[in-house]
Amino acid sequence: MEKEFNWTDDQVIKFTRFFNNSSEFENLADSLKRFKSSLNQNDYDILSVRRNGFGDMDYETIWQLFYPTREKWANEVLASPGWYISKIQRRTDGEVFTIGDKIRHKYHNSDDVKTITGFRRVGDTIMVGYSDTAAYWLKNAVKVKREKLFTTHDGKDIYPGDSFWKVGNDKNGRWKAMPMTASFGRGEIIDTRRTFSSEQFANDYIIWNEPVLPLKLVIAMVADIVPTSRESHGNLLNALKKWIQNERTK
Repeated sequence: MEKEFNWTDDQVIKFTRFFNNSSEFENLADSLKRFKSSLNQNDYDILSVRRNGFGDMDYETIWQLFYPTREKWANEVLASPGWYISKIQRRTDGEVFTIGDKIRHKYHNSDDVKTITGFRRVGDTIMVGYSDTAAYWLKNAVKVKREKLFTTHDGKDIYPGDSFWKVGNDKNGRWKAMPMTASFGRGEIIDTRRTFSSEQFANDYIIWNEPVLPLKLVIAMVADIVPTSRESHGNLLNALKKWIQNERTK
């Protein structure tokens, strides 16, 4: 006696597409039998594939054009050079993973975040790769959601994993532009008035706002820069900035 087949909404949709792509000489019963035999027992579904030089291609559509079953296509074509999986869906929770997504290990430090570089099929599961030699088992991969953490002083939205520049203090108490990476964990409380999208913006902020020049340096600066002949406002500001930069490096 044939085992009862319980249809899901997703399988109904897939079979409709499957039957529409079948040969005009194949009847409904044969097409239904072939569709059931093509269903795999893996803990994932392949959603998209890529070939070198081409973008994403829908997996359900492309394998039906040339092969009788999904697995036959995967075993023969995906094993050949130039073809690779670009998007999958985990069956246990419906989570979708795509090349380029950020992930972490289920049981590791939440800040140890990797970027998906590819997928490798192993038996009835798949490994989610984040380098040429390292990967997580699919069941242990946790997709990191990108939620905005804050906006820098110059207007750039910062998400977990993004780089930015922060104006902090060096060992002598002077302001300094410091490279930072936004945390994927709970993060830290940051004075966003002193965060910037680039090192240049951070250094400009320091030049205009650091309260460290004593009066005698200001007097010397004015005497050194302001010429007897009238300079334009823009030229004078540029000269002041250059003078301060030179003074800071002494």
